[in-house]
Amino acid sequence: MNKPAPAFAFLLAAALLVPHPAPAADSAADAYEKGIERYVAEDYKSAQKAFEQAVRAEPGNADYHVWLGRAYGRRAETNSGLKILSSYGLARKARASFQRAVELDGENGGALESLFRYYLEAPPIVGGSVPQALAVARRIEAVDRAAGARARAAYHEAKKDFSAAEAALEKARALQPDDSGHLLGHASFLARRGRFAEADELFDEAFRRDPDNPAVWLSRAKASIAAKRESAYDEARALLRRYLAAPLTGPDAEPYSNVRKLLKGI
Repeated sequence: MNKPAPAFAFLLAAALLVPHPAPAADSAADAYEKGIERYVAEDYKSAQKAFEQAVRAEPGNADYHVWLGRAYGRRAETNSGLKILSSYGLARKARASFQRAVELDGENGGALESLFRYYLEAPPIVGGSVPQALAVARRIEAVDRAAGARARAAYHEAKKDFSAAEAALEKARALQPDDSGHLLGHASFLARRGRFAEADELFDEAFRRDPDNPAVWLSRAKASIAAKRESAYDEARALLRRYLAAPLTGPDAEPYSNVRKLLKGI
């Protein structure tokens, strides 16, 4: 999540006078699918409304709460101008949605990961909390040891305990050696630490394993940019353009707008 914001209040007095029919059996699923479609299109306000409809129709579905939280969070991150004042409220709504998802399903990986990232990355004014992030990392570990190790690595890096972070990344790779995500996570960490030769070895391995995966291209480009490795900027530009020319691999893929900002900045 990064930066945060509150939602606008609307007067619905007239609507309260009209009886509301019971929702159709498939209305929650339809609203959810619409929300995913709007989220991928980066129309986060419309996505939020659709996910809110899905939650109202089926409040016990943890996944609907996760995606509603993500829509709130993306609106908070992308607000600008006068709208930025609403970001704090939206961020708090995102946290509440993630918390509710975890309450509904304590083994939901998406819910736990979203709540963990919120606690780790959001500022304290909107409920970010590194100690609470660690508590969620432990819950992730109980469900998925490798994912829990990756979460602990992020926690240790935030605390600047880099040796513990690297040990956790190595553990994740050992637990799931065929998972390219763990390989990319370790490579990106090494690049952030300025250990470029080691990072390049792991990125090269990821490319050999999965050369057509846009996540691999993006991870390598982002690592070079984050490390301010100017000698690798030409390669990073090519990889970012390649990402922008490819279809998104899923609704939680990096939005094109974020990638365009990266490309514009180098």
